Amino acid sequence: MHLGIPKEKEKKTMKRSHILYGKKLPPLLILLLLVLTLPKALSLNMVGVSAGEYPAIYIDPANTTDPTLTPGSNYTISIKTDYNGSDIWSWSFSLTYDPQVLHGGVKKTDTWIAGTNTTDTWIGDNVTKSFITTEKPVVPDSEKVYVDLTLMTKPENYTIKYSTGNITLTTAPGEGANVTAIYLPLPFSTTGTPVVPDSEEVYVNQTLMTRITERTDVWIGDGVTRTFITTQPVFPETETVLVDRRDPSWWDLDYTIDYSTGNVTFDPAPDWGAEIEVKDYDTWGNYTINYEEGTITFPTNLEYEIFPPPDGVEIKATYLYDGATNGDLITKNIHKSAQFIPGTFNNTIGKLSTTTGWFFYLGTPQPVTSGPGTLANVTFTVVGRGISNITLGPETALKNPIPGDPPLVVNTQHGYFDNTVGWINGTVTDASTGNPIENATVTADGYSTTTNINGEYIIPADLAPETYRVEASKPGYISSSKFAEVFGEETTTVDFALTPLPPGKGAIAGMIIDALTGDPIEGATVTVDGYSTTTDADGYYNITIDPGTYTVTTSATGYESDSKSTTVDSGETTTVNFTLQVIINITISADPVTITVGESTTLSVSISPPLEGLNITIQYKLSDEETWTNLTTVITDENGRRSHDWTPETAGTYEVKAIWLGDESVSPAESDVQPITAEETPTPGTPLYLYMAAAAVVAIVIVAIAFYFLRTRKPKPT
Repeated sequence: MHLGIPKEKEKKTMKRSHILYGKKLPPLLILLLLVLTLPKALSLNMVGVSAGEYPAIYIDPANTTDPTLTPGSNYTISIKTDYNGSDIWSWSFSLTYDPQVLHGGVKKTDTWIAGTNTTDTWIGDNVTKSFITTEKPVVPDSEKVYVDLTLMTKPENYTIKYSTGNITLTTAPGEGANVTAIYLPLPFSTTGTPVVPDSEEVYVNQTLMTRITERTDVWIGDGVTRTFITTQPVFPETETVLVDRRDPSWWDLDYTIDYSTGNVTFDPAPDWGAEIEVKDYDTWGNYTINYEEGTITFPTNLEYEIFPPPDGVEIKATYLYDGATNGDLITKNIHKSAQFIPGTFNNTIGKLSTTTGWFFYLGTPQPVTSGPGTLANVTFTVVGRGISNITLGPETALKNPIPGDPPLVVNTQHGYFDNTVGWINGTVTDASTGNPIENATVTADGYSTTTNINGEYIIPADLAPETYRVEASKPGYISSSKFAEVFGEETTTVDFALTPLPPGKGAIAGMIIDALTGDPIEGATVTVDGYSTTTDADGYYNITIDPGTYTVTTSATGYESDSKSTTVDSGETTTVNFTLQVIINITISADPVTITVGESTTLSVSISPPLEGLNITIQYKLSDEETWTNLTTVITDENGRRSHDWTPETAGTYEVKAIWLGDESVSPAESDVQPITAEETPTPGTPLYLYMAAAAVVAIVIVAIAFYFLRTRKPKPT
């Protein structure tokens, strides 16, 4: 791997690798440095290969659970990468999916009327002679061409190439002249292309047509055999016969074909070893289709009484098309050489073949691009209910332009699709007799039904897999509520045994729910005019009481209490449900609590029970002030905590507190006050080392002076 260092310089660097800043390194330290730098030098991929780890190619959204995606709906995913390098030259991926649930491609329906003319118009400019029809090919001799309402004749005034719809006039129409062509298009062209193979259904006046299927048969001649039998009958005059890749006449061979049996007979027999190939359409159907171009053609053969649809009938085609479109990672906006080659859907086995994007550039340097980004977008049509894994295939990778280098990214994160639904049914009986209750009302989150003579019910809805509140009621009985969990493709049974109301009595019943989680609160206390009860595991309660107006109060540990007024009628159950706010406790601490101005203290907020995502406001003030000032807002993590570093600007004794303003799920809360002292920065004195340095200087001066005088006073020799 090229590391960006010329080879000669790299060798010199290695020779001096035992010296660092002019110092010799101990052998052990040299070994340690080599160990730490070896992965870098060898460019080893130190990233794990488990799905979802960086860098990865992943499906977005990774998980889709949506029962509203009914058959016929479109569902789109994006293939993305989180790789943030700037050396991406190409990408590729393939997909597999469950064809019982998803089909690759966008569903579309086109309709035509057989025999309907198409009209195109152009404006002359005194230069242009050629004009191309919007639909092609054109039915031979069906066209009429006009210039300023004058009918042109062929070939005197124009020629036409029916396969391409190219009309060429002998003389260019003058400036502003109206050129009009009225014609019959030969095939019926879909508005969406390419068409996903085997996805189309073609109808003529609501009658489903049969596709004429193309096939190829190959044999090897033995010099004797003259007749070769195709696997099925051959559609008349669709065959192509080759002997050693040439027309039989090249070898002086004649042949005949029996379309009803598919027998091809040569005269004389092909030589030994000759390859005989017959391409034909093997079904006596109604139409052929070019999937790439989206053209549907109804062949004609008068001898075999095969005719196209008569004029005026409706032709309708329902099909899947396209499905894979380019993303933003490799596009022509980045470099003109960008190529995008979508794969082909096979909805029989549930696979999108390798789809690629790359820069096709022959020069140097090779174009590259940077991540993260989207490789491609893939659209499916939902064809059934169920669960489908959407799995990235082994071809999935990002690559750089250096031949032989390993892929930049091979980690993959797959997708999951679930549009399953479930159902709820059950039986409602009399708790005292066990007999079925007819015409009891059963509801489940807005869906409602009544029981039959056997007390049986079925909620009339396809329900998403989740938890539902189911309630059964009937005049003369205490209503009852339960929670039911619905699973995909399963029926959940919820039975009720309703208690009859005593004569002249009514009832209050309902459920107590956690406002944050939506779960039932078991053991909550409910009181009504001196009567009291507690909720069961489903959060359900009921109280039998005389008719009248009452205040219903409920309370539970860790929740705010709540009260509601209601009226009770004889023989009826009044439903009173409660959703209680969660009570939290907030604390705030500082570390350290005493600092010097210019230093920081860490403020730590914690809430109990721990809740993630709460916006907690931290406020502060000087202890002798009345007004609090907002310092910041922190968002609690999954442990219900968050910290903030604060640097007071002035000295003083501060107080800080944390506040949660509350919402419909969690009640407001405020912490106790945390004091913090910020002291003035002390005025720096003269450091001791300066005194010591000064003393040393003085000592040196004294010694120097003494030495000088000693030398000057030394007696001269006599």
